[in-house]
Amino acid sequence: MVSVTPLPTVSITPDPAVICAGGSITLTAIGSPDNSLASVLSAINANSPGLIASIPTPSGFGMDGGVNGTNISDGCSDMYDGGNYINTNLGSAISYSDNTITPSASFGTGGQYFTRYLGPGGCQTGPATLFFWAADINGLSTMSITGNNGADGQGTQDTHTFTVSANGITYTAFLKRVYNAFDPSINQLFLIPQPNSASQTIGVTTDDSQQNITGLTGVTRVYYMLYAGASGAFINNAQATTIAQTFVNILPTANDYTWNPGGATTAAITVSPGSTTTYTVTYSNGICSNTATREVVVNPLPVVSCDGPYGPYCATDAPVTLGGTPSGGTWSGTGVSGNQFDPGAATPGANVLTYTYTDGNGCTDDCEVTVNVVADDSDGDGTPDCDDDCPLAVDGTPNLNTTTCNCELGYYATTTVIGLNTVITACTLCPPGSYCPDGVDQFACPAGYFSDSFGQIVCNACSAGTFSDVTGSIACQSCAAGYYNPTTAATSCLACDAGTFSDVTGSIACQSCAAGYYNPTTAATSCLACDAGTFSDVTGSIACQSCAAGYYNPTPPPPPVWPAMRERSVMSRAPSPASPARPVTTTRPPPPLPVWPAMRERSVMSRAPSPASPARPVTTTRPPPPLPVWPATRERSVLSLARSPANPARPVTTILSLRLSNV
Repeated sequence: MVSVTPLPTVSITPDPAVICAGGSITLTAIGSPDNSLASVLSAINANSPGLIASIPTPSGFGMDGGVNGTNISDGCSDMYDGGNYINTNLGSAISYSDNTITPSASFGTGGQYFTRYLGPGGCQTGPATLFFWAADINGLSTMSITGNNGADGQGTQDTHTFTVSANGITYTAFLKRVYNAFDPSINQLFLIPQPNSASQTIGVTTDDSQQNITGLTGVTRVYYMLYAGASGAFINNAQATTIAQTFVNILPTANDYTWNPGGATTAAITVSPGSTTTYTVTYSNGICSNTATREVVVNPLPVVSCDGPYGPYCATDAPVTLGGTPSGGTWSGTGVSGNQFDPGAATPGANVLTYTYTDGNGCTDDCEVTVNVVADDSDGDGTPDCDDDCPLAVDGTPNLNTTTCNCELGYYATTTVIGLNTVITACTLCPPGSYCPDGVDQFACPAGYFSDSFGQIVCNACSAGTFSDVTGSIACQSCAAGYYNPTTAATSCLACDAGTFSDVTGSIACQSCAAGYYNPTTAATSCLACDAGTFSDVTGSIACQSCAAGYYNPTPPPPPVWPAMRERSVMSRAPSPASPARPVTTTRPPPPLPVWPAMRERSVMSRAPSPASPARPVTTTRPPPPLPVWPATRERSVLSLARSPANPARPVTTILSLRLSNV
């Protein structure tokens, strides 16, 4: 048994197709059955449950920018900070058209598109929310998704390119993902029928929604879908392939249009042949094909001349008869009545007059001629315009340049309206804070610049170490202490980084804190000394390091080891009156040392250089003697550390007496 598939039908409109030379006409092929955008939209709506169910670990999101807006403002849980803008090289921020097919020049001649929002919406972990965009395009070079994600620089972004096939068509899939940023993951998927030379690029950070598709020569249809994973979920390559396959499986059977001449592959083409031409379209529904033809008749344009030239005329001159061939055409323009031009009724200056002629085929052409009319006295200064070097400036105006008929440079024009003309009546010296570069206008100096004198034609850039944050400055301000500016024309100063400082105004750079000092904050005017027990051995420190175990910092130094029975001094650290943040060393007599039994061994501290840091001592220990036998109730002295009232962050050494018992 032989099965015969009927041929598809195809026709071309309009009929007849007639244009004039230089004109254009749009030919539209209508084939049946088709895979039009209307059929695609119908398939998405009919198969929405299966499409929604194809998304693993889904997250819903809301169209809080509106289903007919231009972007998704937040979506869900900071998914976006204004993202999912649709753009082409012919248009940007294209409005959504939820469930409606919309013609748009942003997609090329005859281009059209739709968007579709599926799912319950809102911010939930399921079922999924889907956003679709499909378009018929013609001659595009680039399309893109732009905007800002809510990832705030966290998470990961990557791309994956793969193919899926259905109903005899293979699609190139371009996927961009942003995931593991705690916000819902963003998955942007383009599907482009092959053959194509398309490729994709993306933005630099996870904050950027950017996904560019280039190399679209010959591409006539594109599809895009957006889906999200809950809590930043990673939807892997295999899962993405399943999602894409689910979508292309529902698309209607492919149809192709091929036009000759020209090779266009869209259903509609706009042509502008130079002579009568027959166009043929071949329509294929993926199984069988058929053709249709349409002749476009091109009629020549009439040859039109304005004759002339005409003028120039003074406003008081008599009306002039205008020519024009072929005869029977129509003149138009200011001062024209029939084929007469009246200079007194025209606008002073250049007047463009047009002669239009239409032949028996309905083809029209025209020509133009410019006629100048000189007003009697445009500026009212008593000199006729025909003799006035500057007819739009009052004669004798000081500082007027009669070569340019504008004010001298460094001056600006003061004008008034006389009749229909704007006339210069004075030239005013440019004041400080502004500049007058053309003898016409006065401009305020922009931020970062200044003008401190009259008659300036340019503004001066603020020097390094200064700035101006307003327009119209007559002087720049010095950077405050703690701030600096290394460049000219600055509008603000920079805060010194932590570890640096500036203690003067007008700095062009900050100084690093010296070794032994530190600064943990920005915009500092001085550095802090490292506390006792800490150190900094480099410049530019933002914090001091604690001495390592086995090391110490005697700032102030520890008390010396005195011989037995000799009086010794004990160090007391108290706040300095001049600088309460820094301690002062005072001296008090120590208590008498205990009498140790003769020949008893005792522990002595030995300070020797550290092999790791010869500049720092290392403490070693010898076995101490046994403790002396103290008489009952014998009083002895011990050291007690307490906080200084003036500076609680620093300890003060005091002497306490304890009564000991050997019982």
